[in-house]
Amino acid sequence: MTMRWSVLVMLVMLVGACGSVQSNQTPMVDGGRATDGPATDGRATDGPATDGPAPARDSCTTFATQLDTCRFVLNGSITLSGSNVTYNTDNHELIANGAVIPVAHVVVAGLSGDVDAILAHDIRLTTNSVFRATGRLPVAMVASDIITLESGAKIDVSNGGAGALTTCSSVPGAGGSNPGGGAGGGGAGNGSVGGKGGNGDGKGTQSVGGAGGAADTLPLGPRGGCSGAPGGVISLANIGAAGGLGGGAIYIVAARSVVLSNFATINAGGGGGQGGGSASGGGGGGAGGMIVVEAPTISSPANTVLAANGGGGGGGAADGAAGGNGQSGLPATTRAAGGPEGGGNATDGGRGGSLEGPAGESIVTVISNSGGGGGGGGGVGFVHIVSAAASLGAVSPAPN
Repeated sequence: MTMRWSVLVMLVMLVGACGSVQSNQTPMVDGGRATDGPATDGRATDGPATDGPAPARDSCTTFATQLDTCRFVLNGSITLSGSNVTYNTDNHELIANGAVIPVAHVVVAGLSGDVDAILAHDIRLTTNSVFRATGRLPVAMVASDIITLESGAKIDVSNGGAGALTTCSSVPGAGGSNPGGGAGGGGAGNGSVGGKGGNGDGKGTQSVGGAGGAADTLPLGPRGGCSGAPGGVISLANIGAAGGLGGGAIYIVAARSVVLSNFATINAGGGGGQGGGSASGGGGGGAGGMIVVEAPTISSPANTVLAANGGGGGGGAADGAAGGNGQSGLPATTRAAGGPEGGGNATDGGRGGSLEGPAGESIVTVISNSGGGGGGGGGVGFVHIVSAAASLGAVSPAPN
């Protein structure tokens, strides 16, 4: 396999007790096998371990606040290379260039629900590689030494990525329907409120824009964002423009350090709302998800980005002219743009939240003739840093 498209899973079996030092190796943690943890060949197993009992609990101290790392055997090196490396937390498959690659993993209870953790001694994403995680559960990378993102490497759980929520406690409101013009759906809230959708108009009769989702407090553990609400329609035979998907959630934890090199990014942004069609309202933007990075030392230059921004709302449609889709949350500190309106008598979608303005933008422009309202922008998510010595680049929203 070539380095461009391959995932090199080098299982360097460094078996030892917690706190032991191998020759020419960094000290590593081997806290015993969890009953649902990895087998020694790097594959997951649902059965109990057969290679002996775990060491005594007092011989190991977890290095993670979210998980008990003493339950895991953290052996082997994982190198991720190429522009199309994916991991699915539903079937636990790591795929590169169409090939399934064995990888040690375990589904374990986090502080806000189950997470699917990839386990290793060290994890490295090579220059310009792209790692995309999807699935119902948030994804974690757990290493007993170092996690490195080389120059231009990208980790992506944005726009419906791993752990994005499908049901939420605070649901944004759908846009109202009207024979002359549907209203925009509300943007989803998470770390900040989502924006209200714009009203539609049916020759003087207003349809009411959907309310934005409420803000939440910092979750105890990794948790994704919510989807925006659909736009209203002009006829029950039509389907309202879909809201943008929420951003996913990722937890990155290393016993020694996490290193991001130049232009490396981690993105958990919400998706953009769909533009309305046939004088209908645009969908609301999805809320940003959550990024948690934990290590004694975190190093990243100024040109790196950790972002969990909201998506832009979809543009409302004029009669006969569809609105444009909102922009997904950007790996930047700037706000995602709302979709443009469909031409003359509708409203643009609201901008998504970011460090520039955490709340999703509400649409307040009043339409005076038949046309659809733009969807509200999605609110930001969360970036949570746990470190005694963190040197960070751009972070959006501001880290908790």
